Amino acid sequence: MALQMDPEVAAAMAPLAEAAAGITPPPPGDWQTRRAAVDGMISGLTGSWTTPADVEVIDLEATAEDGAAVPLRLYRKAGSSPGSLAVYLHGGGMFLCSVDTHDPICRRYAGESGVPSSRSTFASRPSIRTRHRSKTATPRCGGPPTTLRTSG
Repeated sequence: MALQMDPEVAAAMAPLAEAAAGITPPPPGDWQTRRAAVDGMISGLTGSWTTPADVEVIDLEATAEDGAAVPLRLYRKAGSSPGSLAVYLHGGGMFLCSVDTHDPICRRYAGESGVPSSRSTFASRPSIRTRHRSKTATPRCGGPPTTLRTSG
């Protein structure tokens, strides 16, 4: 059986496919152009979203095992304390995106679900593990979460 995309998802992604049809991919190794293109695409998709007024955003910093600083952002709906934390992990092959590119997505998730969400930058290397990010965020969530979920 051939793989078929859900019709609603296909309809939502059609403008992306149309926009990408005429674009020549950058040459292998040109990560800067790829990063700029993906950042622009995400901004184009989320740029018109309304920012939830009731979501508190806290910028933090975690420390990787090698001592490098890793930017982290915590999103929490005002007055919400559900006892859980969603750790948002995007795709991107460890070189695309940042805490800023997915900011609207994480704000919206926290605002609509009431579940605090944390988001970090990969710092372009795989040595940074989720436990460092979530350990830094949990005190700001009102204590260690009883439930830790990943999303992305």
